[in-house]
Amino acid sequence: MPNSINPRAARRAVRALLLALALPAALACQDTQHRAATAATTATPAPAAQHSAAAPAPVQTAAATQGTATTSPPSPTSAAAAPQQPADPTPPRTPLTAMQLFQRDAVPTMLECRDAGLGACYTPADVRAAYDVNGLINAGLDGKGQGVVIIVSFGSPTLVADVAAFSKAMGLPDAAIDQLYPLGTDFGDADQKEVAGWGGEATLDVEWVHAMAPAAHITVLVSPVAETEGVVGLPEMRQLVQYELDNHLGNVISKAGERARTCSTTPRARPNGRPGRRCTARRTPPA
Repeated sequence: MPNSINPRAARRAVRALLLALALPAALACQDTQHRAATAATTATPAPAAQHSAAAPAPVQTAAATQGTATTSPPSPTSAAAAPQQPADPTPPRTPLTAMQLFQRDAVPTMLECRDAGLGACYTPADVRAAYDVNGLINAGLDGKGQGVVIIVSFGSPTLVADVAAFSKAMGLPDAAIDQLYPLGTDFGDADQKEVAGWGGEATLDVEWVHAMAPAAHITVLVSPVAETEGVVGLPEMRQLVQYELDNHLGNVISKAGERARTCSTTPRARPNGRPGRRCTARRTPPA
């Protein structure tokens, strides 16, 4: 056998050797590319995708001129609706009338009195404090065992009920009241409007005597004549005073009557340097 190398066979051997050396590297490169592609397709979305999912959807509006739908971005105010405020369950305050105030079981406030058209209301506690008698009442000097006599024209047919309503509203005990008519009950010739006005006077007097001396017994002596200006009705008032003295109805007498005063400024100055005033009772001349 000759000692020589076939050129063709040598070339085939070289190519086979090169292929054997290059094939593992090529296969490794392909495997790396395949792994990278697989990882890219299975990766989780980026955080930006989460923000885009939370964004509000576009608002669809109809194009009135062309009849087609157009898309417009939502306004900042429509993106999140304002929270609904709960409705106020408290109904609006309706002012009470004067009668409603005195028929309920609570002392009226200043605001309630003004709303009812009564002006400022002063309770028994207010007046007791103003006259500094709370200490006396707390010490038991509340009129117990005493009698107060009130002489007034015409009286009031609803006196007992009205004073009971006042006592209930003001937190006072029940009042002990007698209303007597020693001179009769014939008021037929009197002006009924005037009679009603005296009824309010009688009720007012009894209520505040009771407020200041809640344990005292109150007797109302009724005159059938309106006592005005110290002339008309004065004889009847004197008769009722004598009736009280004869029957020992009380040791305190209060008389309700009308007086008008005529006042004029006098040149003499008072100690405070202001002009003085002189007041005299104006008497109605007899008819």
